[in-house]
Amino acid sequence: MTNVKETLKRHHLVLSGDRILVGLSGGADSVCLIDCLLALSDELNISVSAAHVNHGLRGQDADEDEAFVRKFCQERKVSLFVHRADVRALAKDMKTGLEETGRNVRYAFFRELQEKYGFHKIATAHHADDNVETVLMRLMRGTGPLGLGGILHCNGDVIRPLLDVSRQDIEAYCRARNLSYRTDFSNYETNYTRNRIRHELIPYIEEQFSPSFRQSFQGQIGLYAACGAYIKDEAEKLFQAEKHFIPEGFGFSCRSLLSHAEFLVGMMLYRLMQQFAGRQEISSRHVNAVMEILHKQQGAVSLPGKVVAEICHGNLYIRRILPVCSYSYEWNPEVFISETGQTVTFVEVQEMPERQRNDIIYLDMQKLAGKKLVIRSRKEGDAFYPLGMEGRKKLQDFFVDQKLPYFLRDRVPILTVDNEIAWVAGYRGDRRFTATKETSTILCVTLHKGEQF
Repeated sequence: MTNVKETLKRHHLVLSGDRILVGLSGGADSVCLIDCLLALSDELNISVSAAHVNHGLRGQDADEDEAFVRKFCQERKVSLFVHRADVRALAKDMKTGLEETGRNVRYAFFRELQEKYGFHKIATAHHADDNVETVLMRLMRGTGPLGLGGILHCNGDVIRPLLDVSRQDIEAYCRARNLSYRTDFSNYETNYTRNRIRHELIPYIEEQFSPSFRQSFQGQIGLYAACGAYIKDEAEKLFQAEKHFIPEGFGFSCRSLLSHAEFLVGMMLYRLMQQFAGRQEISSRHVNAVMEILHKQQGAVSLPGKVVAEICHGNLYIRRILPVCSYSYEWNPEVFISETGQTVTFVEVQEMPERQRNDIIYLDMQKLAGKKLVIRSRKEGDAFYPLGMEGRKKLQDFFVDQKLPYFLRDRVPILTVDNEIAWVAGYRGDRRFTATKETSTILCVTLHKGEQF
């Protein structure tokens, strides 16, 4: 319990007044975890509840696990929430593995309880041996520096207080405290990769090469985790410095990104792609593919999560795939464009400022009198007379000159007057309709970009 208390404090896993929900399977790990937290609850000023999921995979054994957990919590007056699921059927329907499906079911249940009852933290019983096995699995599958850091002590509001405790110490704790627990014998079946690592690979390494392998490797994982934290901080700094927002994504200057260390750029891209992908896996091949188009400064790559990375006009864009945007709104003092989240407002003013902005246009109201004003998306064949330029220009050519990516062009509102373009919102007005110093009545039109743009 001393180790757990130190871990809780060192990594700031709980705060005074926290309500903790413990994932309680009934095995030695989770029994040890909830017993430790209950023993420390008064000192740390925390409350402890439990959640148990019966996955329906092990028949009577699973039912006996549930009965054990119910009795355990009843004897200790711990609030318990139980959920039953047919994980095998769900895995078949979702075309996912049993382990992944079970995990998804558990966390969905935990989150449901958290939202309903206001738990501050979710505690799981991952321990030091789990960490060693996880990193070995990642090494065999292929992982980057962040993957070598293993399981995190704290991932948002999910905490792992036993992560510095070995399985051997957990069992010793249970014996010392006279705690009974359930044994899942499927953990000894070697047809699962993790079980083979646990029961065959690690014992072989300890017997043939290093008797203290688990302890020494766990120490290395701690070092990798510290390095990973530093890399994450530096990658986040790079992201904040280089990003510019686009709808459903981000853009980066290729030239600027290529001026930084390739390793750091790769880590930044990896983290960004992970955020987009959610539960889908991002691997080094995805990062390498994006780095390749970045160096070539051309091309596109499809990524997990219906995301695309592509080069356009010297920029790298990473974004969700946007639907074609088509809209048309008649004039109102305030027009909200639901397709893009933008708003356009119209206000009569007495004069124009000396310095003007791209998101505001001043129009001559006399030239608008009796005419129909419409805000719409672009159409094929659109053309206008850009202010400050000579002659007529196709809108398509104007967007190319502005280096506006093709996937954003539908989202630029076009203000028309009797079907003639008066303003390419956010970019340029048409000289036929814009106000001058001699204009007596002025209409100020403002584009408010909103959250989506």
